[in-house]
Amino acid sequence: MSEFMTKRASLRTVVSVLGGILFAISNFHVSCVSGGDEDSEIPPIRAEVQEFLQRPEVYFQDKGHVALCQAITVGDLIAVQKLCSDKTIISAQGKNGVTPLFWAYLSRQFAIFEFLLRSGADPDVSVSIPRDDAPVERLFPFDTGDSVFFMAVKNATSSKWIMLLLQVSPKRQLMQPIVKRDLLHEFLYLVPGNATHTEDVMKAICRYGVDLNMADETGHTPLLIAVHRSQYRFASVLLNEGASASCYNAEHYQLIHDIARQYKFTMLNFATVPGSLEQWNASPKKKDWDEMLGILRKQGFSLTEALKDLERVDAEGSSSDYMRQRRIRREDRFSCESGREFRESLEDDPDFEDPLGEIMPRDCMAAPVN
Repeated sequence: MSEFMTKRASLRTVVSVLGGILFAISNFHVSCVSGGDEDSEIPPIRAEVQEFLQRPEVYFQDKGHVALCQAITVGDLIAVQKLCSDKTIISAQGKNGVTPLFWAYLSRQFAIFEFLLRSGADPDVSVSIPRDDAPVERLFPFDTGDSVFFMAVKNATSSKWIMLLLQVSPKRQLMQPIVKRDLLHEFLYLVPGNATHTEDVMKAICRYGVDLNMADETGHTPLLIAVHRSQYRFASVLLNEGASASCYNAEHYQLIHDIARQYKFTMLNFATVPGSLEQWNASPKKKDWDEMLGILRKQGFSLTEALKDLERVDAEGSSSDYMRQRRIRREDRFSCESGREFRESLEDDPDFEDPLGEIMPRDCMAAPVN
């Protein structure tokens, strides 16, 4: 009996060692495979993440689910396909929202990730692993509350993950429940130079069905974020894809006024920093800036008029009501999300006289006829 137990323990050790070797081989393949793959030169999976991936039983109690994650970790697509003959396993959810699809993503197993996704795996499940337990992965980052969709849009190595998701998944509005951002906002807040931070990815997101004019918790629309971050090329893409430059913020300013503020700051910089004007004129951003302004001019927005608006407000001081009065006189005054609230505020004002003759204060409306 003692000899049998010794042999059994030795067998477990051999299996454990073989599992580690298979994981290392799989990891090496993901990071070193040649043939033009954009992942070909990325660093290997960090030890902290490898350790996390060796413990699926922490998140799954069902032996079949654990076996699936183990097969995913070592990149055994055939074993994954066999295990998934039971279709319910594909959508399994473990502790903290961990799913096989998430496991495939963190393991960098793209072929398995695609198989699971096309087999019906849900990419919208919010993963909420506590910060102290979550492995830190700089190249495949994720935050508490991220679904695989939001992880993929932040991927620092390749755009293929997010492009596959946008291609395969049904179109709908996606929202990160913790930071209250949709997919387009998350994209625009990425650090320039990120692998997914490209015009092609942005166009794919715009055409996926997201609201191009949705404001985040700070009141910023995608267009406003792009301009604030000096991503003028992305601003042009948004405008061409149908985003509205007519949206107003809480102070009744429009996108053109934020552009005017940037213009004033830039002019000041040119006047104080030798050579900055020449550098600007020779930069790709100058071309992007001109293209953005050209689109806005065709839509009826004037940088010159916006600069005059800012000068008027500066002259009148903080108590100025000029921007509100300007909005009241414009035909686009009820545009976007803030338009409904603005209309209601005018209807609730008994002293309001509409210069366009479209609405009346509620107190002045005729009583309904019974």
